[in-house]
Amino acid sequence: MTKNLVEKLIPVNENDRDEWEEIKTEINSSQCQIFWDASSGLDIYPLVATALGKIPNFLSSQVQNAILVMSDYCPNYLSTLKDVYDKLDNGSVRILWKSQYGFEGFGSFTCNIDSSSGYAVNCEASIDQMIPFKLWTDSERDNFKKAYQYHPSTTNHPVPDKEWHLVYFLLRLTSGAGELFFPIVFVAAENLLVFEEIFRKYEIPIEGFFAVRVAGKSGSWDYTHDFNKGKLPVAIQNAPKSLRPKFWGLEKGKWGEALPRSFTDAGKISGLGYGGCTIFKTNWRK
Repeated sequence: MTKNLVEKLIPVNENDRDEWEEIKTEINSSQCQIFWDASSGLDIYPLVATALGKIPNFLSSQVQNAILVMSDYCPNYLSTLKDVYDKLDNGSVRILWKSQYGFEGFGSFTCNIDSSSGYAVNCEASIDQMIPFKLWTDSERDNFKKAYQYHPSTTNHPVPDKEWHLVYFLLRLTSGAGELFFPIVFVAAENLLVFEEIFRKYEIPIEGFFAVRVAGKSGSWDYTHDFNKGKLPVAIQNAPKSLRPKFWGLEKGKWGEALPRSFTDAGKISGLGYGGCTIFKTNWRK
């Protein structure tokens, strides 16, 4: 369960331990649903879409009361998070804002809205809190390099940092609709590794899984949505039903033909990915 994972996380910095104890108490006393945005980088458009009511109604309340897990193994994203962490000593850090030229972001933070959506979005995002964690031992990390694939043009390891394995941060999004707060966990690791060594190992159910803009170029070569030859979807499909996602999101025009027949089209998150992210009900879990 989630509690088992929470107890394994070790703050990278001693000064964060007391703060982490408070957050742990909140997590362990709640029923947190998990949405996983794989190969996401630091693209926060899914949260912007949630705040502005651009997601299907059946997902809206669930997403607002969930933890978003973002994952990517490109070291540049960790570099940005480390820069934000250092600046938090002086207060909240603005990481995304609207300017006359469009969205501007701190480091690698982005808001990738499909240009064909026609949305005029005016919002600002800040990070109020952050704690980096070490989850795996050095020997486990060494074994991962042999067990999981990665693209050498992007990284030299499926878990690129020796200590910053997971990063918790609290994101505050401000728009004309007011303020919303989103707890986020960024996992700096390859997709299949994230599923096998976190979700499956600690028996954490995934409420919703989505990945956009991957199109066979995710770097891990896991064919993120191909259930015939993709390592990640095959692993998820072979996991216990209780852990499999209730919802699966992708760019239908690219990956729609590769889905199990049991999946049913339930709606779309416009502006997410190329042509929007279609959300399917998997019918794996009620």
